[in-house]
Amino acid sequence: METDETDKKSSRLNSRAWVWIGAAILGAFLIFLLATPNFVGNAIPLSKRRATACINNLRAIDGAKQTRALETNPPTNATPTWDNIKPYLFSGGTNAYPPGCPDDGVYTIGNLQTAPTCSIKVHTLE
Repeated sequence: METDETDKKSSRLNSRAWVWIGAAILGAFLIFLLATPNFVGNAIPLSKRRATACINNLRAIDGAKQTRALETNPPTNATPTWDNIKPYLFSGGTNAYPPGCPDDGVYTIGNLQTAPTCSIKVHTLE
């Protein structure tokens, strides 16, 4: 009789252990799913991410130049200044700051017929 009761207890403990093992595996899998996007984003090299940010800044500067040109109708060879395009950049207003290149390049606005440029040659608008 005693062996039957101990067999039942040991099988019950065995099934509880399997439940806990299954829960641990499921938990680890869920943590893996939540953490994966953080590792995937870091697969892009830092230099590529900085170049992309710089090119997006150049696009914003070009858009600000074009928007100002539509509103003020200057001559086609006019060269706007930072103060001219400040209200059209990002948050707008007179407190807007000129964007900076993440790789410490220097932006040149250029006239209305040319695209803005960065002093780092690989950061170019196409």
